[in-house]
Amino acid sequence: MSATTQRDRAVSLAKSYPKEALKQARQVEKPWFRAQALSWVARFAERDVITISVEAAQAAAAGDDKYQQCAVRAWEIAALAERDYLTEAS
Repeated sequence: MSATTQRDRAVSLAKSYPKEALKQARQVEKPWFRAQALSWVARFAERDVITISVEAAQAAAAGDDKYQQCAVRAWEIAALAERDYLTEAS
């Protein structure tokens, strides 16, 4: 299964089944797509929003190059801001 499909599967579960989405997101092979999936889960998780966001940041840091490491952080920052974790998002 491609990393894009893995990410899309986690994203599709995030709103209704955040725990299952988190399991799926953690299995995404490529860091770029794992960071996106984890960030999406953070948008809808009932708890552990910060912990999940930290996981997303760690996945981003494992990206192939500086662009991947930085650009994908926008997903995590947006998720935090949308959840009113404004201090953590800055």
